[in-house]
Amino acid sequence: MRKVLINGYPLAAPDTGFGVFTRSLIHALAGHASDRCNLRVALPSWPRFRSLDLPSSCKLLHVACTETGNQLVDEAAWQIALGVTARLKWPDSILFSPVPFWSPIAPRRCIVAHHDFANRHFPSYLGRSGLRRMLVGTRERFLRHATYVVSPSEFVRREIMQRTGIRPERVRCIPEWLPPEYEPGLAARNAPMVRARHSLPSRFWLYAGGYDIRKNIPAMLEAYSAAMRRTACPPMVLAGRIPAPIPGLVPDIAGIVSRLGIGSSIVMPGFIPPDDMPGLYAAADLLIYPSLDEGFGLPPLEAMGCGCPAAVSDVASLPEVVKDADYRFDPLRPDAITAILLKAASARLPLNPGFQRSCHDEAKGARMFADLIAAA
Repeated sequence: MRKVLINGYPLAAPDTGFGVFTRSLIHALAGHASDRCNLRVALPSWPRFRSLDLPSSCKLLHVACTETGNQLVDEAAWQIALGVTARLKWPDSILFSPVPFWSPIAPRRCIVAHHDFANRHFPSYLGRSGLRRMLVGTRERFLRHATYVVSPSEFVRREIMQRTGIRPERVRCIPEWLPPEYEPGLAARNAPMVRARHSLPSRFWLYAGGYDIRKNIPAMLEAYSAAMRRTACPPMVLAGRIPAPIPGLVPDIAGIVSRLGIGSSIVMPGFIPPDDMPGLYAAADLLIYPSLDEGFGLPPLEAMGCGCPAAVSDVASLPEVVKDADYRFDPLRPDAITAILLKAASARLPLNPGFQRSCHDEAKGARMFADLIAAA
């Protein structure tokens, strides 16, 4: 049985993509590969990491690390502490980092997941911080030292090889999967409770995801406004915390809604707990996902898994998730988004015909990771 040490740092932010992926990975391995992997989760010895809901089969290892309160400094210090500790104290373990990683002293064997190159595609994400720019560069270079690199899509896999020169056999694509609760019947039974808990309308279209510039929310709102001027449309629910505007990074969502005069049709319920997400998808008539760049695109997969059709951008990895061309649009053309909204307004769209649940089975994903760990 292989000893696996998982970098648990992302668990402190459970509503982020990294946090969701890390939690999903740990639960999948614990549930479907516990006979092949001896799981240990490494965490900083900080108070917020003391009460995490993890499978009982996972052993928690708290590593001493100084906390400064500066997010970038703390994350960098943690990764260095983890790399050194893994090399010196747990040399017989394979370190798996679900997020980009760097340490000047590398573990003997490690697997690193690399999700996208958003920082390269959108340089404003790097900001003015020299430390952030340095960390992005060093983490990309560190991929060359990893035993294996995991990508969530073939799109990202190709970009990893192009940017780093890593040989194809060392870059493995393991698509994300659907946990058991993302099942149409179960999600539908929870939908009325979720609708009531968050004061949602009886019918609505949904956006779920982030609100940074690559998510392209202004174009979606423009398209929705145009569709409303031509026909009656269900309200639009913008799920999740909407951050304050940051020039060049986060658009002013509230300001755009006000300018377009669509405030009475926009619902902003705020943070939706993970346990409520399946019911939220099942309650929606349609998920709209206009992103300009994705390493995978988990919300469309989750929506389809719960029986909700998904209309997405025809870019990056999203055609791998939503295979039906009729459910994709050019995200740079609001009129193309409007066209699919008008189609959905005239008659509720059926579930994407090309969706195949078997391609995103949790047990299958866990086995693929277990096979990679065994080969490391």
